[in-house]
Amino acid sequence: MSKMLFDVPRPAEAPKNTTAEIAPKPYKHSIVDSSKTPIESLAAWIGGSNLQVDYYSQIFGGSEELKAFDPNQLNPYQNYHKINRLIIKLQGAFSQDDEGENGRFSISASAVIPPFPNLVPNVGDAIIADMGEGDAGQFSVTRVRKLTNNHASAWEISLKHDRLVTSDLEQKLNSKVTKESYYQRDYLITGQNAILAAVDYNAVGVLNQHLRNISQMFVSNNFSYANHTLIIPGQADATYDPYVVRATLKVVSGEDSPMTRDIREYNCDDHRIPKFVDIYTAVMKRDKTLLYNTFKEFACITVALLNPSVYQNSVRYSGIRYIVAPYRPNLDNDNYATLNEIIAGNRLSVVNPGITLTGTTGDDCRCVADIRIPCECCDNGCTDKDTDTDDTDSNFGNPGMDIPSIGNTSYVLSTAFYDKKLVECSLFERVIWNILDDKPMNYKEVFAFCENYHKWGKLEQYYLGPLLILMIRATLRGL
Repeated sequence: MSKMLFDVPRPAEAPKNTTAEIAPKPYKHSIVDSSKTPIESLAAWIGGSNLQVDYYSQIFGGSEELKAFDPNQLNPYQNYHKINRLIIKLQGAFSQDDEGENGRFSISASAVIPPFPNLVPNVGDAIIADMGEGDAGQFSVTRVRKLTNNHASAWEISLKHDRLVTSDLEQKLNSKVTKESYYQRDYLITGQNAILAAVDYNAVGVLNQHLRNISQMFVSNNFSYANHTLIIPGQADATYDPYVVRATLKVVSGEDSPMTRDIREYNCDDHRIPKFVDIYTAVMKRDKTLLYNTFKEFACITVALLNPSVYQNSVRYSGIRYIVAPYRPNLDNDNYATLNEIIAGNRLSVVNPGITLTGTTGDDCRCVADIRIPCECCDNGCTDKDTDTDDTDSNFGNPGMDIPSIGNTSYVLSTAFYDKKLVECSLFERVIWNILDDKPMNYKEVFAFCENYHKWGKLEQYYLGPLLILMIRATLRGL
């Protein structure tokens, strides 16, 4: 009887697919590289000389025929998508032929258009290009040939000169434009969509200008010529934060701020202090899982606690007196508890000479520097009268001032940020979470932070500066 309890029939096997294969599956050898390189990333190395043009791509319906630009045609019957300052690759030079019958010269050329996802050339498209000697000519596309069978492909076009460009002709041509875009060459090199809408193109220009200005201001305001590195502002003695310096050297280029080349990253490897994961590393890698290992508490320790041996770029003999170190971080398998023991036994007051609580205000309230927010967080005179938000306060309601205050409770950002309590976070911290969650960036919010960066407190400029630069770069990648 008991044997019958386990005598359960096995399920029948699923019927095999009997569909006939039209062609055998291709054999894949182990030597074949299966990784795919997008052709758009190779477009910057197409042969030919650069020719900057204004390209007018025809917009037409399914029943409309392709035709060249006609200045006398009514606008509803001929519409264009204008791409400003597009760079095409001229193959050879312009050729000139004498048409003997009518005594005219015909000018023609051949060019290659790199692969763009939103541009397919057609016969009849109009082009305005420089002809030399101060003249601009209007050309028409007479032939189009796709160079590869891939979906993303470069195009070879033949051009024929129609007429010289005059003010009246350009006005008529632009009156037929219903969509306008701009070419961003840097995006072609990095494999991004290089043809941007007008509003995105203008945003790119403003963000790049903010990137240069903030990079220069951040480095020049925090650079110490005596110590040859960035030091924390407003401290009684030179205090060095290795995590800020490391992040700065990665996010600020020498082109944006030439002084970056003079920043020295000191060696403070004792107890593997630089090996701990910090908030800057997590945002740079756009990896929110790193926040589980990111240290949230910090302290200032004297360099006298470090190795007394003389080695290259040692912070102990640099003239710097204190460094920032993680306090009670998540320990790894090596269980470096000695760092906690050293800090617990020698932890200094982080207000003096360590990190002061706020920026230029100088008080001990958790309010953001240079902004008046009603609060009941302390007993140091932060009263309703002191925090009166009248209409004359230019910072009241300003999103560019909605930033975390740098204090002693958590490293750089608030504890609400590390716990992902977005309701309690500042706008700046919510935008950082958008980066970590790989969400689209709102460049208007980034504009507000950039325009008010100079109003922030000194400590806010120092600790939030690298994050703001990362924010600008993330916004540029998303446009």
